[in-house]
Amino acid sequence: MRSLLNSDKLRITSDTAFEQVLDCCAAGLMRKEQETWIDERIISCYTTLFHRGHAHSFEVWQGGKLVAGLYGVNIGNTFIGESMFTHINNASKYCLIKAAHFMYAQGIFVINCQYFNEHLAHMGAIPVAREAYLNYMRYHGFLRDHLIGSWSALVDKHFSSDIYFK
Repeated sequence: MRSLLNSDKLRITSDTAFEQVLDCCAAGLMRKEQETWIDERIISCYTTLFHRGHAHSFEVWQGGKLVAGLYGVNIGNTFIGESMFTHINNASKYCLIKAAHFMYAQGIFVINCQYFNEHLAHMGAIPVAREAYLNYMRYHGFLRDHLIGSWSALVDKHFSSDIYFK
């Protein structure tokens, strides 16, 4: 992944194509099953959260085309990842690694992936007991004013240097 992370083949942005990311996630492009839990009601709720500055998306672009992305909600030191999609190999890994790097720099130390699977385990995810997670959120789930609103400029500034993954 290091060579892909350091190349200019892909580009990451945040909060520039939120509804497009939701639509791609709803299409279930990464899933083997046909149905998705992302219906019009869910899309409406998360779009409202996005416009209020609490939901965020990360988008991966290749040659001006959206090839991967993820979205979720930021609560304090935690990002609750809701769903992700990919159209090309390794783009979802690229997205998650870059997003995690950015969020860590912002003081977001936990990404709640909600479902534990092999793909996420390979990326370093570990299962956490519900009680431990809820206890963590009691102490770290406060809103942080500087992270409410679009992350687009923050992400652009964060990745303006090419030294991150060397």
